[in-house]
Amino acid sequence: MAAYSLARGAQIDRKNLRATLFDPSFAERQAALAARIDGLEAKLRAIEEHPGIDHDALRAATTHTRLLCSPSGYELSEVDAPPPAAGTTVDHDGASYTVWQVGPSPLPSDARRCAILV
Repeated sequence: MAAYSLARGAQIDRKNLRATLFDPSFAERQAALAARIDGLEAKLRAIEEHPGIDHDALRAATTHTRLLCSPSGYELSEVDAPPPAAGTTVDHDGASYTVWQVGPSPLPSDARRCAILV
């Protein structure tokens, strides 16, 4: 059995990490991003609550179903995210899949899109 000794951090230069963590504008950038997220969430709430918005169309644009094709069978799931493009790689339950095709949902009266994963 072989034994190895690894040096701990003495030889590694972490100047980029130090520059990021101790940069005075780091906290300002975080605050600006948090404010932007709050603003976008407020816009989304306003869109969702607007009486003239078609809620089925909004749901179809922001959620989708996934049909997973695997050797053990098929699985249908609902995902709270816009549908991915065909040919992209997505993670689902810790495994990577390729989006083979995006088509209509197999559920009756469902306006959402369905990503078929292989």
